[in-house]
Amino acid sequence: ENRFFSFFFLISAGDATLMRDVNTTISDSAVLECSIQDRAITDWKSLRFYWQDDRNVVLYSYNNGRKVAEHVNELYQHRVTDFPQDIVRGNITIVLKNLTLDDNGRTYSSFAAVRDDSGTTRYHLEHTQICEMTLHVAGEKRFCFPHKNRKGKLDRHTPGWLVIRDIISTDYIPPCRMQKECRHAHRCVVFP
Repeated sequence: ENRFFSFFFLISAGDATLMRDVNTTISDSAVLECSIQDRAITDWKSLRFYWQDDRNVVLYSYNNGRKVAEHVNELYQHRVTDFPQDIVRGNITIVLKNLTLDDNGRTYSSFAAVRDDSGTTRYHLEHTQICEMTLHVAGEKRFCFPHKNRKGKLDRHTPGWLVIRDIISTDYIPPCRMQKECRHAHRCVVFP
């Protein structure tokens, strides 16, 4: 089941870049919502925008009415979708799919430019940073519950020994001393 956790905000060209956190889980999707709100812009046909991560790797590019797939890095090929019906109104929201732990903690920024309608090459926005989102991708956690041994007695686990092993955090030391104690673990996804 996909869950979307995101924030939506509108800004004008003169405002500072707004920053938000987006929380989601591994293999789910994240909506990176962003919209340009500028009353001076009446024609969105000349809209150019792109999203990049904190390594300056492009994950989405749009220019003069079409996606520009050749600008997108292979890390993000087939992982990003848009809302084409809304782009013509300045909505530059994208959806990043199939999230991994490599996406955790990354910051994604959108930049936009819109030519004015005077026929010159002046811009209302000139490659202005519009939105910035930091993605928090939670991993799975393993829950080890008490189980009985062959004699019907509880093994090393007692009711107070609910063991939680966090597989995305290297500094967390679970109370479970040996991995084999968790061999019958149940999986579930939780947020940090």
